[in-house]
Amino acid sequence: MNHAFKATAHENKIRRWQTFTPPQRSAHAAHCGLVLHWRAYLRQLRLKYPILEMPEALLREMGHPPRSPRECIFARTTETISADLRTPITPCQFGGNPDCGQCGCIASMGLAAVGHYRVLGTLTAGHLFMASDRLGKGWRSLCRTFSRWPGLQAELPPFNIIES
Repeated sequence: MNHAFKATAHENKIRRWQTFTPPQRSAHAAHCGLVLHWRAYLRQLRLKYPILEMPEALLREMGHPPRSPRECIFARTTETISADLRTPITPCQFGGNPDCGQCGCIASMGLAAVGHYRVLGTLTAGHLFMASDRLGKGWRSLCRTFSRWPGLQAELPPFNIIES
């Protein structure tokens, strides 16, 4: 038996299970129950299959995900656009009205775990990020206020995938 192939196939299957996108607030209760069941199951899977790379800090975050995109470091650090390359997808990369309390996005949970890392005393990496984010948004707003051409944006040509 080829154990390397088996481990790779198994690892791919487990990694697909790690990320579970949040339902929209209008989702049916059956979907929400599935998310809660899935979270409880991950801890058991990690113990049974050591190949599952899921640190305890990440599992803790999955139990208490950010309540809104404003609290989610991943949502605040990413800008997502739709396939037309113009339309922003907001308030986070999943768009719509996500039920963040049901989120299982591996990137969101990983950055939340990093955000709770204590840098110095009670100061966390999340505190530093939030301060930096506010400062950057304030600076951008200030620059727009004093810009010579407020609201002027370069007009983009149409995006044509197939050219005649």
